[in-house]
Amino acid sequence: MSKIITIACDHAGYDLKNALKKEILNMGFEVIDCGTNSSEPVDYPDFAKLAVDNILKKKSDIAVLICGSGIGMSI
Repeated sequence: MSKIITIACDHAGYDLKNALKKEILNMGFEVIDCGTNSSEPVDYPDFAKLAVDNILKKKSDIAVLICGSGIGMSI
């Protein structure tokens, strides 16, 4: 299992991302946070791409993507 997890969100997932990030760190994993870093409106594909790029570059094996509904990030 990977000890490095990439996490990313859009503005709707910002609060959940921060809470989840804290829990992941408490579990002993390293976190690569691809943003967003505020609740200001952003486009989810921009942040999904940053997370996927980390997987493709083998910086982490797992990514958690968070948006308001979960549907956008799953596409």
